[in-house]
Amino acid sequence: MKPRIVIAIQDSNRYFAQGIQHILQEYFLAKGYTWRFVPVTPGIAIDLMVCAKPFGGAARLNACRENPGERLIGTIFIRDTAAENVRNRPQDAVLSRQARPDAVLRLVEEMFEQASQSSLIANSKRACRSLHLTPREREVLQGISWELTPEKIASKLSLSVKTVSTHKLTAMRKLGFRRNSELYDWLRNGGLEFNPRTLF
Repeated sequence: MKPRIVIAIQDSNRYFAQGIQHILQEYFLAKGYTWRFVPVTPGIAIDLMVCAKPFGGAARLNACRENPGERLIGTIFIRDTAAENVRNRPQDAVLSRQARPDAVLRLVEEMFEQASQSSLIANSKRACRSLHLTPREREVLQGISWELTPEKIASKLSLSVKTVSTHKLTAMRKLGFRRNSELYDWLRNGGLEFNPRTLF
């Protein structure tokens, strides 16, 4: 199952924002992703941000860029004129208001490509970090990879469900995962080798 993409579009031009939203919906539908559009709010993890450069508001632009933390895909800044210059990081992109829909799709496709390459590098680092997992954390992750419920894992390991949850969260922190879906994808793709002489 592919992860849900969380998208925020911040632009005062409502018609332009609706057009971008429609293009992104069609793109993610064709790719088999689920998505959710959210407002820019502190505390919500946003994977793809589309925002206009505020008129004369560099501080607001930085808040838009930094809020709410790391993105899986990146940020698309909307540029009104060719003379307007927006500094961007590698995972960011700049889009002109006059861009055609196919240009928007190419831009998103390139951002996905960069994000997947970054993900491959991150996965190799996680494989090294997985060597630092305790045997109990590995057993819990093995149970998760076998799609056992926390109750079933707790029963097999003679632990409480709360302890199983704690081991899972500690392992996620050590591996650098913030979401359950990231952990599940990593396990599904063979991210951790298990000891064959375990309870599962």
